[in-house]
Parts: sequence; C-alpha cells; structure tokens
Amino acid sequence: MKTLKENKLTVSVQDAKQEKDKGKVVEMSHNPGEFVDKGEEITIFVSTGEVDPTEARIAIPMPNGVHGSYTIYVYRDGNIVNTQQIAEAETVAGANVHVAVTGKKTETISIKIRCDKSNKEIQNYATYEIDYDTGEVKMIGTAKMADLINITPTTTQSTTESTTESTTESTTESTTESTTESTTESTTESTTESTTESTTESTTESTTESTTESTTEPEPQGGEGEQGGEGEQGGEGEQGGEDQPEA
Repeated sequence: MKTLKENKLTVSVQDAKQEKDKGKVVEMSHNPGEFVDKGEEITIFVSTGEVDPTEARIAIPMPNGVHGSYTIYVYRDGNIVNTQQIAEAETVAGANVHVAVTGKKTETISIKIRCDKSNKEIQNYATYEIDYDTGEVKMIGTAKMADLINITPTTTQSTTESTTESTTESTTESTTESTTESTTESTTESTTESTTESTTESTTESTTESTTESTTEPEPQGGEGEQGGEGEQGGEGEQGGEDQPEA
C-alpha cells in the first residue's frame, strides 16, 4: 500500500471473505506490473480470515404410524440452533421433513424429536455431518424411527369411536331406506288392490243395473202398427197395375 501511495496512486481497501491469509492482500483491481495513470484508484482486497455462514438442508425421515404434533430440535455442540414444528405428523408419515441449518466449514449436528401430546422425546434421533463448502449432508448411522413410534400415542380408541359412529350411521340409513321401501311397496300394493276391488265392484254394479233395466223395460207395441204399414206399401203394387204404354 505504501508503494502505491508513493507512486501517486489512490488506494481503496475492501474485505475479502476468506478463511486463510488473514490480513493479507489476496487480490487487486489491476494486474501486477500493469501501467496506470497517476492518481488512478487501485482497489486491494484483504482477507478477513472468515467466511459468511452458508445454508444447508437436512432430510429427517419420519416413520409410518406417527400422528399429531411433534417438535424437532437441531443441536450443535449441545446448543439448540433451530427448531421446527410439525402440526400434523400423519401428513409426513413415511416421508422426510426438511430442516434448514447454517454454518461454516464442516460440522456435526444432532436431532431431538419430542411428541407434544405424550410430552416424551427421543434424544439423538438422528446425527448428520455437514460440509457447508460443498453443501453435502450425510447421516451418520440410522434414525431411531422405532423409538419414535414407541412414544406416539395409540389411536385404537379414536379409531373404534370413528368406526362405531360410521357403522351406526350406516345402519340407521340402511334401516330408514328399508322401512321407506317397505312402506312404499305396501302402500302401492294396498292402493292397487283397492283400485282393483273398486273397479270390479263398479263394473259388476254397472253390468247388473244395465241387465236389470234391459230385462224390465217392455218392448214397444207400436211396432206391429209399423209392420202393418208394410201392407200399405203393398198398395204400391196396385199402382203397378196401371196401363203401361205400348211399345
């Protein structure tokens, strides 16, 4: 920096996020030996010896059979660095829950899971080794999924109540439908029988009345007179005796 100032150049210093060479110039805005004009600004980058934390995501497996609320705790060197709530574990049963953590270089973290309903927990449920520079996350060993199932409350009572309610409702609906169908069929048969009887009685009564009236009513006597009239028509034969013109 002294040499730059002696050559009448303006110097600007910026930090460089690097883990090595702390306090040393690790980069410049111009190449070494490059000619520049007097008064021109030269920027140098000095290592801080540190890097910013980077994020990594770990996948925590959840076994089938879990349900309800759980809390996940992420530990680094015995200290909690992150927590995540699972409100309905049945939605992630048999799958992975992803949790974000930040750090530098490489480190080992551990996971604790607590069942909020039973208030029981599994220490060291899973352990991971993380390389933040490469983003690689590796599980060490296996997760204690069987232990997590053991602290999960049983669902037998809930399932029995649900099944009973469903069966009762189904039976009630079936009985109602059966009763309704039976009543409908009975009403239909009754109506049909009543209609048939009514029709039969009406037909019999009408036939009887018609037969009675036909038998009781006398034949009109004036009919003989009318037949006599046919003799009058025979008079027309007399008219046939009239002289016919000779051919």
